[in-house]
Amino acid sequence: MKKEDSQTKHPVSWFWKWVLNNKLVSVLSVILLILLIILVASKVSFIFTPIHDFILIVGTPLLISGVLYYLLNPVVNWLERKAHVPRTVSILGVFLIVVLLIVWGLVMLVPEIQTQFLSLVNNIPKYWKEISQELEDLFRNTQISQIQDQLDKISSNVYAELGKIGKNLFSQGLSGLSGMVSVITTIVVSIMTVPFIVFYLLRDGSQLTPFILKYLPPKFRQPTYNVLHDINTKVSSYIRGQILVAIAVGCVYMIGFSIAGLDYAVVFGVVAGLLNIIPYLGSWLTMVPVVIVAFVTAGPIMVIKVIIVHLIEQLIESRVLQPVVIGSQLSIHPLTIIFVILTAGKLFGVMGVILGIPGYATLKVILIHLYQWYRTVSPMYRNENE
Repeated sequence: MKKEDSQTKHPVSWFWKWVLNNKLVSVLSVILLILLIILVASKVSFIFTPIHDFILIVGTPLLISGVLYYLLNPVVNWLERKAHVPRTVSILGVFLIVVLLIVWGLVMLVPEIQTQFLSLVNNIPKYWKEISQELEDLFRNTQISQIQDQLDKISSNVYAELGKIGKNLFSQGLSGLSGMVSVITTIVVSIMTVPFIVFYLLRDGSQLTPFILKYLPPKFRQPTYNVLHDINTKVSSYIRGQILVAIAVGCVYMIGFSIAGLDYAVVFGVVAGLLNIIPYLGSWLTMVPVVIVAFVTAGPIMVIKVIIVHLIEQLIESRVLQPVVIGSQLSIHPLTIIFVILTAGKLFGVMGVILGIPGYATLKVILIHLYQWYRTVSPMYRNENE
């Protein structure tokens, strides 16, 4: 009887049944609204030009400051909570240690890196000539010598392209002077502002979330806090872990290549560390120039040695560094990571490769929380909620 009364008081219309209470229509409506917002935003893009310019100006200092904040904040928290050192004193002490490490790197590593890098650049034409000669000898002694002409054309084209690049760089030197000045200005501004931004982030960063939440309606504060907390946890663990792993990988390669007797071991170690910021692909990209230089400078035996070093590094990284330092905080499949890197790199270039995974993790957290909220309010999941 109650059921009939409730149906009498609240009759179910066809619009509710076929539109509002339909999963397919709901999903299509959300997609349509998102596309409509994108279309409208593209028509009034001039409104976002000042925002774009502002991001270009402050983006680099903020990005560097955010990375340094995530790296240094655990140390500052430990000094404050465990060693009972005042937070400001802890921050200044950590800054002093960082400055000493930078000075040590400038004195000890930078001259060696510069020497090896310049030597490598100067020897590139020599190495290319030797590689071409080796390939010519290989094809001359096999049954496929008919492609010798193609090999000669490729070699000639490479030399021609290198010459064109050199001429273009020389001819565009004056026209690119303003761009160079702009880049130098950005670097100088970053160097001057980053320490101050990092200092205030370390000192007052914990107050940022409460500051944002107090301007929201009370019923939205806890869900927003959960979203921000999850984003901060995943992004911070990824950034800290990936940078620490990159430093460790660079050191492993540097030591391994030095023991193997490879030329330019320090340069290749630094390159390996930098490229390892790209998950799963960075180490393999490093091995391309390493194998070429090893073959040209010392022959097949050196190639075998550097491959052994690479396999040892991969074992250490996959069995020790990745599980211990990064763990499974992101819960992203390796294949998904590769697709995200390739897509973000295509769309946004180098910055997309670097920020693709944190951006994907952030978007994933937001979508998961939105989906959970939708399940609680949608009548389509009413039986599950009960």
